Amino acid sequence: MLFVLHHHTGWKGRLDHYDLMLQMEEAPVAGGDARVLMTFATAGDEVPIPSSPDGRPEAAGSKVLLRRIEDHRAVYLGFEGEVSGGRGRVRIVDRGALSWRSAPFVNRVGDAGAAWRAPGGGQISFRLDGRLLRGEFRLVPIGGGLYEFERCHEDG
Repeated sequence: MLFVLHHHTGWKGRLDHYDLMLQMEEAPVAGGDARVLMTFATAGDEVPIPSSPDGRPEAAGSKVLLRRIEDHRAVYLGFEGEVSGGRGRVRIVDRGALSWRSAPFVNRVGDAGAAWRAPGGGQISFRLDGRLLRGEFRLVPIGGGLYEFERCHEDG
């Protein structure tokens, strides 16, 4: 599985922000319209890399607040450029391998927007191996569609 971190700018009426997309399943070979990327957005233009108060991004236990947004199509794993419908531009900031630690996930077929869920609405644990995001992480739901994105273990 893969992940991508986009910087999303220029969407009229919205703040620039970052989108973290986590691949939930392999995309179908044909079509590409399947919404297989569980997606989270930052509240603003701060890079969502959990870091310590002194700015060390490798600090275990550091957290960033993210909001769960609609699932995205697999095409976004490699997409950069203008988003259709006048929704600004995206630029890939980081991407790499994703290894799930918590499973199984359920996809509530027919739900609009954010259909992928952890069983019981619990925390989501995974490993990211990108250039900026590298190590063990978890997303802990705190209510209202908000999650704490936390680094669990430092990579040495």
